[in-house]
Amino acid sequence: MAQPSSEKYFFGRIAREQAEKVLKDTGLHEGLFLLRESMSVFGNYVLSIVHEGRIHHYCIERQSDGTVMIQDGKKFPGPIELIRHHTNNLDGLLTKPVRPCVREKGTSPMAWPGVTYLDLDQMIIAKAKEKNLKGTQLETCLGPQRAKFVMSIAKELHQEQPWYHGKIDRNEADNVMMQSGHHDGKFLVRDRDQKTYALSLSYKKVTKHYKIEKLMINGEEKYAIEDGPRFTSLMDMVAHYHNKPDGLLCKLTKDCVCKNYNKRTKLEPDSQKNVAYGLFTGDLQAEDDVGATGGTPPPGVHNGIGSRRSQQGLMGSAMVKDTTWDEPEDISDAQRRPNLPPRPLSTISTDDESQKIYDSVPHTEEVFNLDKRDLEIKEKLGAGNFGSVLRGNYRRAGRVIPVAIKTLKKEELESGESGIMIEAKLMAGLKHRNIVRMIGVCKSAGESIMLVLELASLGPLHKYLHSHTEMSMSKVTELMCQVADGMAYLESNNFVHRDLAARNVLLVSESFAKISDFGMSRALGLDSDYYTAKTAGKWPLKWYAPECIYYFKFDSSSDVWSYGITLWEATSYGEKPYKGLRGSEILSQIERGRRLLKPPKCPSAVYAIMERCWQFK
Repeated sequence: MAQPSSEKYFFGRIAREQAEKVLKDTGLHEGLFLLRESMSVFGNYVLSIVHEGRIHHYCIERQSDGTVMIQDGKKFPGPIELIRHHTNNLDGLLTKPVRPCVREKGTSPMAWPGVTYLDLDQMIIAKAKEKNLKGTQLETCLGPQRAKFVMSIAKELHQEQPWYHGKIDRNEADNVMMQSGHHDGKFLVRDRDQKTYALSLSYKKVTKHYKIEKLMINGEEKYAIEDGPRFTSLMDMVAHYHNKPDGLLCKLTKDCVCKNYNKRTKLEPDSQKNVAYGLFTGDLQAEDDVGATGGTPPPGVHNGIGSRRSQQGLMGSAMVKDTTWDEPEDISDAQRRPNLPPRPLSTISTDDESQKIYDSVPHTEEVFNLDKRDLEIKEKLGAGNFGSVLRGNYRRAGRVIPVAIKTLKKEELESGESGIMIEAKLMAGLKHRNIVRMIGVCKSAGESIMLVLELASLGPLHKYLHSHTEMSMSKVTELMCQVADGMAYLESNNFVHRDLAARNVLLVSESFAKISDFGMSRALGLDSDYYTAKTAGKWPLKWYAPECIYYFKFDSSSDVWSYGITLWEATSYGEKPYKGLRGSEILSQIERGRRLLKPPKCPSAVYAIMERCWQFK
């Protein structure tokens, strides 16, 4: 297997924005490309390539068997072999990588500031030899096992950094900072005791001290400042706070150098040409493909392996008890913002007849208060949390409009008719292609109220995916992009869904999704009682954010939590979240910081979105 560092088009661990600047400066020629290593997920790479003047990024994910692949693509021994294949075969790419964008002469790909990939490979080999690995085993340390060795090195590398002062107390740290001269963002890291460290930060000529706790989570060490993000190493922590304050008084900007620090950085004389340094001017913050913050710190500060752990192994379909959980990544918004592959153009025509027919229905009081004589009720489609769902037709002005009819029993309406009518009118005023249109309400002389909505004939997303597991993940994620668009529209109209789940995402077609049942829990007076239903399978508690359960507080932020669960359902092809767990067990796990595992076929970038949705605060 060829080593990426041997190729001149490999730029090392740089951020997406940095890669785009290099490609733009070189000229946006068709097929111009470079290879870089993910700043967030150990073992992953990214192919950045130009097509029709635009830059696209393909995540090259490391598989459990040591191979790499682009989503839905073929497997290869390594990223170089993958690129060589696509030079002659599109195989899903928009264009062939035929024009390598090479580093400037005399520059090297940088693993971390002050550490080239040659240096890193030497460290890996030295560590492998310490373990008495030889022959084929030694070769794997630079191939399939490389990520494991890099993680191990990252945990120890802080001891060789100029900002690490070892065992000094608070007063000594104050004196060192004062003697070296205060500067906003100047910092050092020191030992407090065997279990904790401290970050000392200069701000407005005063030194502020932050306790860094060493946590043990599922047998893995993590580092955190108070309730802040958790990191697998101090290197990752320093890199994170260098790019974003995230609760500190300011970003880390300058090393307070330890007086015993004699190590010279291993940068080449002209290393300022290196991409990892040359682009770091001012407060540049870039994004990596799966969320690591870009921008490169000055020498001595680690830039960005990020705190995301590589997923180890695949999760079975029977997701029960502890096997359903993973520790949260707890990285910042900037780090968590994934860069997904370019979203394809929608396959839905804006003048699709099935949608135009609903647009033809005016939003008037007369139409909203429907006459039952204009409704033709057909077969039952199913039953939801709010009542039965029937297929029907709405006849208006000589046209037959297919509709779905929800029947609500009056005795089940805790808020009475007035509540449901007010909410239904608000819903009828919303118009978005990814929102099920509320046409009107029909009040019969009998015992029910009927809500008349546009029909999404393929039914709920989770049921459809459960029986169509052959659907590609790219189609699944496109559907969930549409759901995100619809939810953003609801938020822009100050509307809270309160019950977002895959069961309430309906499919018009295999490539067209719409959100339904928005606002219904509030309309039906279910704020405090809905999640106490006796039947565990109907508990929306599994989709509720903690504040909904503890404080009955619903807002767009709690809808975001629910979106993360819905995204998990979609990318697991209709599996039930927290399968086999009771409500109290779910709450206990959430409070402990544990989250659902990445579904087997789910791209890492998509899973990063879920993790961002599930931040406790």
